[in-house]
Amino acid sequence: MDNLRHILKELGLNEKEISIYIYLLTTACSPAGSLSRNLMIKRPTCYALVNSLISKGLIGQMTRNNMQYFFAVDPLVWMENYGFKQNLLLKKIEKVKNEISQVDLRRPVNEKPAKAVYFSGNEGITQILMDVLASDNQELRAFVSSNLNSFVDSFIPGYEDLRSGKGVFAKAIHTFEDNFDQFGRRDAVVSRETRRVAKNFDLGVDLLGYGNKNAIISIPEKFGLIVESEMIASAFRKGFDFLWRFAKS
Repeated sequence: MDNLRHILKELGLNEKEISIYIYLLTTACSPAGSLSRNLMIKRPTCYALVNSLISKGLIGQMTRNNMQYFFAVDPLVWMENYGFKQNLLLKKIEKVKNEISQVDLRRPVNEKPAKAVYFSGNEGITQILMDVLASDNQELRAFVSSNLNSFVDSFIPGYEDLRSGKGVFAKAIHTFEDNFDQFGRRDAVVSRETRRVAKNFDLGVDLLGYGNKNAIISIPEKFGLIVESEMIASAFRKGFDFLWRFAKS
C-alpha cells in the first residue's frame, strides 16, 4: 500500500484522509462511528474528513437500515481519471493498478452487493465517464443528449478516441438533430454505431450502460450517479436493445 499512500499524498490528501481511505478500502463498508473509533479520530473531525473525500470522488455512501455507511471508490476508477489529467503520476499509478488487480481488498470474493455512488460538479461527471474506460466491459450502450456531446468537447476532448483505443464499442441513441449526419460520419473512426429517434424522445439526461453498471448524468444540474447492480443492468440492456431495433440508423 506504500505506492497508493504516496499517490494519495501527492493528490493533496492529509494523513487522516489517507488513513480513512485505506481503512475503507480494506473493509466492505463502515459507518462514521466505526471509522472514528477504529482510527481514533474525533467524530466531528471524522465527518468533515469523510465529506472532503466524498467531494473528491474517493469514497461513496449508502444507506442500510436507516444508517449511513461509507465505502472506498475503486482505485481503478479514480486513478483512471487522475491518470488522464496528471501524466507525472502514470508510472506510480500503474504499479498500484497491478497490486489492486491481484487482490480485491474491499470485500470477500463471493460478496458483490449492489451499490450506488453519487457524483457532483464537472469533475464528478468526468469521473463517471472515465469509469466507463476503467471497466472491463467491451460495449457501452448510451442514450445520449446534446448536452453530453458539448460537455465532452469542453472537458474531455479526445474522449471518443480514448474510448475507442480502450476497445470499448459504443451503441448510441440520439434524438434528431441538425448535425446528426455529421456526428454519425465519425462512427467508423471511433468504434461506434449511432441510431436516432424523434426529438420528443429526448430525455434531457444521459443514460449509460456498461458491464453490470448504469450511469445517470444530468449535465444542466451537474449531477450524476453510478449504480452497480446486475439486475438493473440486465433490465437496462433489455430496454435499450428493444428500442435499438426501432431506432433509425
